[in-house]
Amino acid sequence: SLSHSFPSSNSLFLSPVFDRYYRMAALVYYGFGMTSDDVLYDCLPLYHSAGNIVGVGQCLIHGMTVVIKKKFSASRFWDDCAKYNCTIVQYIGEICRYLLNQPVKDIEGKHKVRMALGNGLRQSIWEEFTSRFNVPQIAEFYGATECNCSLGNFDNMTGACGFNSQILPFIYPIRLVKVDEETMELIRGPDGVCIPCGPGTSLLV
Repeated sequence: SLSHSFPSSNSLFLSPVFDRYYRMAALVYYGFGMTSDDVLYDCLPLYHSAGNIVGVGQCLIHGMTVVIKKKFSASRFWDDCAKYNCTIVQYIGEICRYLLNQPVKDIEGKHKVRMALGNGLRQSIWEEFTSRFNVPQIAEFYGATECNCSLGNFDNMTGACGFNSQILPFIYPIRLVKVDEETMELIRGPDGVCIPCGPGTSLLV
C-alpha cells in the first residue's frame, strides 16, 4: 500500500482505506491514452483518491509531471495551466461549471490542455465546456475508494452506452449483480447468492 485515503463518510470518525495504486492509476493512464510526457494539473485534495491515486499516482507510477495546487481557484485555473504547460486537468463535481461561470479571458485560448479527467461533468454543460475551453477529450470515470471496480467513458461523448467485454472477467474479475431499485438491497437467489445481471440490463451509477 502506497497511501491511506480518507473517503467521504457520514460518520464523525473517518477510517483510512489502504490504496493499491496500480489498478486505478493504470485505468486512467492506459484507458484514456496518457503518456509520461503529459503534465497533469491537480487542484484536488490529496487525502482523497481523486487527488492522490488518479493525480499523484501518475507521477509515482508512470513518471508523469504533476502540478499540485493547494486548492482550486476558478479565477486562476487557466492561468496556471498556461504557466505550467499543463496538458491534462483534473475535475470533480461542479468544477467545470465553476469555470464556465467565470468571465471570458484571453488566457483560455493560450493553454495546451488536451484532456479533462474526472467525474461529475453534467451532460448539459459537457459540450459547452469542451467548445469554450477547446479541450478535445473528456476522460470521465466513476469509482469509489473502497469499491472493487471502476467504470470509464472511453468514447469521449455524452450519452455513451458502455458494456462489459467477454474477455474482461479473465483479467478484471468483477460481476454486476441485481439490486432492488427502491430499497437498493441486493437481490439474492434461494441459495443466498447474488443474482448476476444479464445482457441489456440498465446500470445506475
